[in-house]
Amino acid sequence: MADHRSLANHARLFGLLLLATQPLVAFGDWRVLAQEDQTGDLTQRLAVVDSAGGERLAIFRDTEQGVYGKFKLREGLETLVPTLCPTFRVDKRRPLVLSGGEDQPCKSAPNEVQFFLGTVKDGRIASPVLLQLMNGNTASFRYRLEHVGYAEAAFGLQRSKQALAEIIGADVEVVWR
Repeated sequence: MADHRSLANHARLFGLLLLATQPLVAFGDWRVLAQEDQTGDLTQRLAVVDSAGGERLAIFRDTEQGVYGKFKLREGLETLVPTLCPTFRVDKRRPLVLSGGEDQPCKSAPNEVQFFLGTVKDGRIASPVLLQLMNGNTASFRYRLEHVGYAEAAFGLQRSKQALAEIIGADVEVVWR
């Protein structure tokens, strides 16, 4: 009898652990995740998609209404060249260089880059990159690794519009300029 209860308790615990790691909302390959601090308080929500190679693209909105992207390398890769921002291209459109905003370079760490997409103001955000992410089929990031050279990661954009609207606000209008 005790073994049966112990097994049932383990099964419940395993089920709770699975639920704790599940996304809040899933949209195809895109999912909306909640990021918590050490106290368990919600710090931000992210729209996330992974490439076939293991790289990750995450989009989030901060408390000052800024919308940012974060591109993270897969585990085991060399480090990024810190002075070069990746280029970004959706489908066959012209590639764009990502920036940190206000004529600043992107913010680079050894295995990730953060870039500025725009600020939500009066229910609108002017962001060509965000608009392309919401309406394209595939996004490619080309980046340079120290001691290796250039590499590229591709992300599917199917149902990205729904995940990104969940993050920036369903009632926020995304415009080119």
